[in-house]
Amino acid sequence: MPSCAICGRSRNKKTKEEHITFHRLPQSTVVQAQWLTFARENGIHESLLKPSISLFCSTHFTDSCFERYTNTTQLKLNAVPTIMIKRVKCAKILYPEIEIPIHANEPLCIQSSSSTLTC
Repeated sequence: MPSCAICGRSRNKKTKEEHITFHRLPQSTVVQAQWLTFARENGIHESLLKPSISLFCSTHFTDSCFERYTNTTQLKLNAVPTIMIKRVKCAKILYPEIEIPIHANEPLCIQSSSSTLTC
């Protein structure tokens, strides 16, 4: 069963009901590099991602990344994932998901144990 390389969400009845779609890495090397950067920044090693088989689920993209038609939804060719979903992978019970939007124009900041903010 296909699953998202980033959050581990599987394609199943529940994801179909929630209208979650799965997308392969783009063929454009420029856009593909941006997808790989997103994965790397979120702890996924690039060697684990295979462009021909790795999938990202639609929860990692904003609504503006999609073209919506009557019977289908299509990811735009230049779409780049910007939302990190923290979830427990392969869990037998439901755990809450944490959605972390990543804005391209803002630096990622990390708070260290000394209460200082590092960007």
